[in-house]
Amino acid sequence: MKNNSIIALYKDTSVKLMSLLMLAVILLFVISSSAQAQCQGGCINCMCMTEITGHHEDLRDHVTDEFEDLRDRITGPYWDMIREALQQMTAQLTTTGLHQVTVVGAFFDAKHQLETQRMFQQLAAEAHKDYHVSEGLCEIGTNSRSLASSERLSNLNHMVLSNRMMTRQLSTEVGPSQQGSDSDRRTRLYNFIDGYCNPQDNADGTATNGLGQLCGGGSWAEKHNKDLDYTQNVENKLTINMDFQAPAVSQDERDIFALSANLYAHQVPQIIPKDVLATPGHEFKNAALSYRKIRSIAAKRSVAQNSFAAITAMKGSGDASVAPYLKRMVTELGVRESNINDYLGDSPSYFAQMEVLTKLAYQDPDFYAELTDKPVNVERKGAALQAIGLMQDRDIYRSLLRSEAVLATLLETLLHKEQARIHSSLKGVKIEGDALVATP
Repeated sequence: MKNNSIIALYKDTSVKLMSLLMLAVILLFVISSSAQAQCQGGCINCMCMTEITGHHEDLRDHVTDEFEDLRDRITGPYWDMIREALQQMTAQLTTTGLHQVTVVGAFFDAKHQLETQRMFQQLAAEAHKDYHVSEGLCEIGTNSRSLASSERLSNLNHMVLSNRMMTRQLSTEVGPSQQGSDSDRRTRLYNFIDGYCNPQDNADGTATNGLGQLCGGGSWAEKHNKDLDYTQNVENKLTINMDFQAPAVSQDERDIFALSANLYAHQVPQIIPKDVLATPGHEFKNAALSYRKIRSIAAKRSVAQNSFAAITAMKGSGDASVAPYLKRMVTELGVRESNINDYLGDSPSYFAQMEVLTKLAYQDPDFYAELTDKPVNVERKGAALQAIGLMQDRDIYRSLLRSEAVLATLLETLLHKEQARIHSSLKGVKIEGDALVATP
């Protein structure tokens, strides 16, 4: 009922206000028309202007009174009736606005919470994806983990093999040439008769058994001429059963020793008696100068032997722990399991491991299929391949150093005669002032 009274009062006031405005407009129109009619005669001092001014003042007073009455109505009983309603409306609008803000805030909180959860889930998924290493990368890591150990064994074999060849040339007490060149030749001949002799060799076309009387009964066809066949002993093998840490001497080691004896220093120098070299007072004799030349020849020969020892040592037995993994990789390439040991050996060498990691691994189609893996794994695999490439570059660098040493020694040997000629010609020349004068 109260709201209805307010609405009715509002309507009554509005109607009254509109009526006043319409009345004012009509009065202005009537007064203007009356004044125009009275002033049509062009009279300047007529009463029309006085009447217009009076009507305007009456109209202004009347409108002012009506508006003051309307103001009193609005600020009086009308305001008293709507004030409480406006207060309630304001309170309701404030409460509703705060509730809406709370709802909007809840929406924002939920939005940020869901976005955070999604970000964590996305990062977790990326972590699982990035840290899940592919099988191909595991193969590279597994097959390269014994490279350091195999390289150390290779260095040991290199040192022992070089030392053994040097002691043979210098007729050291422990060795086949400990009694001189005759002892060395007899030892090598006995080894040839017992193991490497081929009865079909040295035939003139009519004899069917050229070396039949020389060859002993212990010669097997697979050992024929292995004491002079570099291709069969070294070149065609990935792993040579050569481990100088083992107490027993393997057949491959015997073959390498026999081959090295035929390749380098085929005839070792004779042993020079000690009383010919020097006096009891340690004063050297002329024979010591000849022995110095023998050592010079041995030093030059050792440079060439070093390359043979390095290549052979790289193919010596390596760390056996990596053998199952390398054999599995080679089996996937189509090599039969029965031939795996003949191909890689029981303990794959450093050379065999590098052969698999730098060559055979890329002949497997699965290697290229796995490059469609996650980008992070592809980058990891690329880094691993770069590391393997650096190891291969290091081996190539060492090979180049050995080649450089061989070329330098060869050049020194070729210049030796010219150097000796110039040296002998300078013996008859003396220096007088700034000139060279031949001595009589």
